[in-house]
Amino acid sequence: MNSVILGSSSKGNAILYNNVLVDCGVAFSKLKHYVNEIDYVLLTHIHKDHFNKSSLIELAIAKPEIRFICCEWLENELKKIGITNITVIELNTVLELQFSPKILVSPFMLYHDVKNCGWRIMFGKYKVFHATDTESLDGIEARGYDCYAIEHNYDEDTIYDIIREKKENGEHSYEEGAINSHLSFQQAQAFIKANATKEYLLFRLHISARYNENNITISEIRDAIDKELNNAKQTD
Repeated sequence: MNSVILGSSSKGNAILYNNVLVDCGVAFSKLKHYVNEIDYVLLTHIHKDHFNKSSLIELAIAKPEIRFICCEWLENELKKIGITNITVIELNTVLELQFSPKILVSPFMLYHDVKNCGWRIMFGKYKVFHATDTESLDGIEARGYDCYAIEHNYDEDTIYDIIREKKENGEHSYEEGAINSHLSFQQAQAFIKANATKEYLLFRLHISARYNENNITISEIRDAIDKELNNAKQTD
């Protein structure tokens, strides 16, 4: 599978998996070189860093046959900006985009401060789990997926100290909102440990600038998870 992360932060989010773009929250300048590759756009929620209206308009103009797929809460938002090639899908249902090569997509509910969903995307037997901007992944499973693209927004071990320090200094703490609407590194790691059963690709999504300063690499995350998985297998 070919994948390109065009943006993954509060400044803008968009990831291209083969010919499927998930979210369109970046400037069109980041998308224009990939227009010919994009056949489908899966959308999650209304926040500008995922739903950039001007970029969506330019994308639809540049390639009118692109199909925009969303849940009911974004249908009218797309129509308001003149986009008509829309497919609305209900949560936890499966939509076939292509027969050959086969592509199936299915949205599932996430827990943010607005209505939001994640996406399961199946390219034949290759399975992608994409989830960002959510307080938790409770009640959601993705056993044995090939790619986990999951939010790693903040570190539970440090965020409460940051909140306390800002309050003491009389500063606004956006971190207070983050813990109620975004996923921590620890939550993401626990989810992958509970679901990964084979080799997988990991994308850390929507990492805050402060958290990224900790320089926790994807390889370190995978090493920690794989160690846990190996220990579990040895005790079976």
